Amino acid sequence: MKDGDFINIYDIAKKANVSISTVSRVMNNTGSVSEKTRKKVESVIESLDYSPNNIARSLASKKSMLIGLMVPDIRNYFHVQAAYEVDKILKTYGYTSLLSNTTKDLEEKIRILKLQKQQQVEGIITIGSDYGDKEFLDVAYELNKTIPIVQLNNYAKDLVSVYCDEKDGMEQALHYLKENSYKSPVFISATQKITNRAYNEKRKGYESSLKKYFPENEFLEINIEETSLEELLEIIKDKNIDAIQCENDSIAIKVYKYLSVHEMKIPEDVAIIGFDNVSATEYTQKKVSSIDHRIYDHSKVAVEALIKLINEENVEKDNVIKPKLIIKETC
Repeated sequence: MKDGDFINIYDIAKKANVSISTVSRVMNNTGSVSEKTRKKVESVIESLDYSPNNIARSLASKKSMLIGLMVPDIRNYFHVQAAYEVDKILKTYGYTSLLSNTTKDLEEKIRILKLQKQQQVEGIITIGSDYGDKEFLDVAYELNKTIPIVQLNNYAKDLVSVYCDEKDGMEQALHYLKENSYKSPVFISATQKITNRAYNEKRKGYESSLKKYFPENEFLEINIEETSLEELLEIIKDKNIDAIQCENDSIAIKVYKYLSVHEMKIPEDVAIIGFDNVSATEYTQKKVSSIDHRIYDHSKVAVEALIKLINEENVEKDNVIKPKLIIKETC
């Protein structure tokens, strides 16, 4: 057979001197085939470097072994780490992921969600808290009737959801700051969308814990997208802030790197705590303390739930995982 020729199941059957049905049973691991015949067919497949057409195969078997993954921003530490863990766990079940970077644009999120169906995926996992728009969920609810959807780090009452108890994480952080004699904490965020569940829960958790542990303090939130790092430094000095709780690790790392080279000793002058405990927090000059989102645990629960849905098994719809405060070198 010449290079570039199209190879199909008939070619394999002919070269192995077996029937087409035997080749099919070997490829799909179904039916009875002797070990000797199986090895012969597999050897021919390997020698021809044959890869079956996934779509044609899925039409025949109704199983594509493909799972759609959707993330709003592949540059985000949490999104990329969660996608990595989900993909790794899916492989142990024999599935391959199709990763889509949807951006946070509503129309693009809906377009890609619909596109996943055309890709013959058997299930979909959305990663992150930016998939809570009503318009997006309306489409997701309808699609979920034929293709199971699991939301990782988001909650939707009519979809299987796996998410973090951010309020508990904030309570752990504020309790630690109080116990270690910090007096004037501040909350630094980057998100201010009403549809972002994680941000809303972190903010509410921080505010309620502030009232509990620092009742004399007013709630202060600084949005890093609207406030420059230079302005942040001035606010810290002006208000005698001695502890910073960040919405996520991306902010914590950015703030740490700026303050540490601009007259501030970390943690002597100001403590910094992130959220998610992504691997990047280990690689700064001082390791950044963080609230561990337990990304692997979330990913494992999400994948296991999706596999059960694909197999039409019962599954818990509401899966809440408690985070854990990890003290390192910035507080």
